[in-house]
Amino acid sequence: MTNPRDAFNVLPQLAVLSVAIAAVNTQVYASESEDTLTEPARQERLLETVLVTGNQSQAKKVASETHYFLSAEETDLIRGISSEDLIAKLPSANITTNSRGETLVNIRGAGERQLAVFFNGALVNVPWDNRYDLELLPANAISSVATATGTLSPQYGVNALSAVSLQPKTELQNSDNFQIDAQFGSQQQRGVDVVGSIKRHEHDFILGLGSYERDGVSLSNDANLEFHQTDNDVRTNTDYDRQNLFFHYGYEQSTWDISASVIYADIERGIAPESDRPADDVRFWRYPKADTFMAIVSGSAVLNANSEITATAWVQDYQQTINSYTDSSYSIIDAVQEDDDQTQGLRFIYTYDFDLASLNFSGNYLHSEHDQKETDFDPAGFALNPDAPTLKYSQDLISTGLDFEAQLVEGVSLELGAGIDSVHYIDTGELPGIDNFSEPVLRAGIAWQVNDSFTLRGAVGEKSRLPTLRELFGAALNRFLINPDLKPETIVSTEVGFDWHFYQNNISVTLFDQNLDDTIDQRRVDGLRQRINLKGSQVTGIEFNSHWGISDSLSLIAQATITDARRKVSSSEEPDVLSERPENFARLQLDYQFQSDKSLYLEAQHRGKSFSPDPDGDFQELDDATLINVGLDWNLESLTGSNQMSLYLRAENITDEFYFPQSGLPAAGMSYRVGARFQY
Repeated sequence: MTNPRDAFNVLPQLAVLSVAIAAVNTQVYASESEDTLTEPARQERLLETVLVTGNQSQAKKVASETHYFLSAEETDLIRGISSEDLIAKLPSANITTNSRGETLVNIRGAGERQLAVFFNGALVNVPWDNRYDLELLPANAISSVATATGTLSPQYGVNALSAVSLQPKTELQNSDNFQIDAQFGSQQQRGVDVVGSIKRHEHDFILGLGSYERDGVSLSNDANLEFHQTDNDVRTNTDYDRQNLFFHYGYEQSTWDISASVIYADIERGIAPESDRPADDVRFWRYPKADTFMAIVSGSAVLNANSEITATAWVQDYQQTINSYTDSSYSIIDAVQEDDDQTQGLRFIYTYDFDLASLNFSGNYLHSEHDQKETDFDPAGFALNPDAPTLKYSQDLISTGLDFEAQLVEGVSLELGAGIDSVHYIDTGELPGIDNFSEPVLRAGIAWQVNDSFTLRGAVGEKSRLPTLRELFGAALNRFLINPDLKPETIVSTEVGFDWHFYQNNISVTLFDQNLDDTIDQRRVDGLRQRINLKGSQVTGIEFNSHWGISDSLSLIAQATITDARRKVSSSEEPDVLSERPENFARLQLDYQFQSDKSLYLEAQHRGKSFSPDPDGDFQELDDATLINVGLDWNLESLTGSNQMSLYLRAENITDEFYFPQSGLPAAGMSYRVGARFQY
């Protein structure tokens, strides 16, 4: 297998390429939630340019998309462990962990393969299955977080029907700084993060090291699981161990800038077995290795008074070993799968500004290779097929597009976009090749800024989600039948909404509809699963987001998403529900600053009822649940004479609510963490 560090060998080539094109983000402008900007600043650049390439510090209203944003200060106060702790604070973000142990997010009830995750403009998704694992990205490497939903621009690339953008930390308190975080908690949680930053004129350096481990995920006292559970406190086989490193360098001049980021995570973990089915239909898996490495070079250049070019180039190496066991004792291995995914990516965006309009030309290119070897073992631990071949799968993903924005009259702007998404399947293991796909991307949006505080917007667009190599050819250690005849999913998205900002308060409301044809789902065939195209599905809903500054010391965040997610069926005998799509999702957070050095937050998260297939493939209703979380921060300046020391407490699901986000896979019970921070 390739060592992740070997990816450094191609970094010089990527750097030269990026500088030649003049890569990501000079005066880029992000996120909708910043209200302090002047209107000229809001009009400088389309937000989607920032989400895929730039830093998220400023915003403009975008008619065809809905954006939400957490600043560096907001993410820091969350005291998260991994990226999912941060993303969960944004509207419509539903975080779940599937039967493979991957922590995923879906937004507005969309599928996880329809979502793209970016880190410093580089795609985190592993193209083999167009998925990601949010636990691979440590929170200490992340500065800000943004989401984009609606009718997305071709700039996001193939299969990106919604997006999450994570920006790396670039500095601590704008100066030389050194920070240590240490924490411990329930189920033997323990972690240490060390981050240091140096600023020298236009040069910024930051280096972070971290370690986090736990003995397992807590189990609610109300749990009564049918299979594969002997411990009353810890969910079976959910231990976790991560070591991580990240580095970022930035250099900025008046007309150009360049940055480089490296992130590496070394992970060992267990995967919870499904508790509602016997041993012959369960994954008894452990991942002794689940490592990710990314190196990213990005920059931008102003070419003249009217035009600018930005680009990002990256390499990714994801290595994974799956040990499959015979039962829940995890003592006898029956199979091992070794995966190595290597991806090289490049994105560029050329922008030309007219007096009252702008034109963006964008291109995305990904080349990805997946090498896979499967070895079977007898009960004595001897390999039955030691000379098993390493199967190779590879593909090229290409997206090109044009985006046009124009001011029609004072306060009214129009956005149009068109592009092509293509996938070229190059290597398909030992199986015959298949036809490639090329599908259109179309969108249109209009926004009316009624006054300085109120904006109306609406948009419609079409985009496709192309089948992944794993969906077409992956057998998952003999659990799936392959289906190389899958067709792309085609999605028509529509939304209308308004944004209202007044004083320290803001409200956003969006009505949305996602109409999908040829939904890729699963069926049971002789005890195995097989992916097939269904007739289609539709998700209709309303999304609400607000922030209220009640007083100088008290604020309230209220978010809610109500959806009706239905499968298109040919007869009343077919189930019309979609898997694991909560009918509503809401979050309330109250922040209170008491005294000058202490703050408290209370949070309620509600997840509505949903449906999930049981071992026979029949859909069962999953009950709704409301979780209560609490946090306390204490700056020790009054005791130590400086603000270099602080303490914090985070307690989640304090009522020990028991519920299933997915059939057979219960969510965590009550847990807590206590931490300390030292800054120098």
